[in-house]
Amino acid sequence: MPRGHSIPPMKESKSAEAANEPSGYVIPQEAANLLAKIITDNLANLSRDAYGTDPLKAKKALEIMDELVAKGTIKWKRPDRETIIEGYSTPMELLMENLIAGDLTKAAKTADKWFPFKPEKKLKRTYTQREMLNTFFRDGFVDRYSGERLYNPGFLRLLNVLLPDQFPYDAHGHFEKCHEIYWDLMPSLDHQTPLARGGKDEKSNWITTSMRRNMAKGPWSLQDLGWRLHAPGSLKDWDGGSAIFVYLVELFIEKSKPNKYIMDWYRLTKVHPKLPKVYEGL
Repeated sequence: MPRGHSIPPMKESKSAEAANEPSGYVIPQEAANLLAKIITDNLANLSRDAYGTDPLKAKKALEIMDELVAKGTIKWKRPDRETIIEGYSTPMELLMENLIAGDLTKAAKTADKWFPFKPEKKLKRTYTQREMLNTFFRDGFVDRYSGERLYNPGFLRLLNVLLPDQFPYDAHGHFEKCHEIYWDLMPSLDHQTPLARGGKDEKSNWITTSMRRNMAKGPWSLQDLGWRLHAPGSLKDWDGGSAIFVYLVELFIEKSKPNKYIMDWYRLTKVHPKLPKVYEGL
């Protein structure tokens, strides 16, 4: 090597690990605040719904936020236990913790917060038999909770009169004495929004459904049960056997007359403005 020339010092090359280190970029505080608010609000929403809480998701979100705070990326204060359900605790597990600790006062507060008792109000139903039939015709004799076809109540009871051995019926609804068609095919009037949940006893809240689904629904909303509302039927396609019912009552009038239930439905059905007149040609 020629004199007067020195070897320049070698530059140390950055390791792959060092090259991948963060550049020190910090999230703007305004964006960090927005991120913190979104996460906090979501955690609060999770905790408010005692039956929809996802503790694993809540715990993971908290861990992410804590990590960002530790790195100095954002400024954020973790909500306390009263604001969210922390870790893996669910409301019932939290109640268990209170009871195991022997703290009934705290257990009562936990119960009041997460499991408040809301007594149902006993409200009178004021609709008439005519209004029931109007609702059935309006909905095309379709179960609005399942989309299945239903039959005129009078027709189903007429089956019991004409064929009692094949279609037994019990006025008290005992399952062992009553044919299943009186649960599956019998229309009933339900309140789409239950009276116990603030629903009104008026035409806009009346809906056609089978006796079976009416009993199953009880005081619950469609959202509670995961049900959906089906479209009403068309009377051009289906009238619930109403026209045939009128014809059969007149055909077997001597057997029908003694049964007040059948005759009440017959009189209302025969004069109903939406009744198809096909029975006249039978």
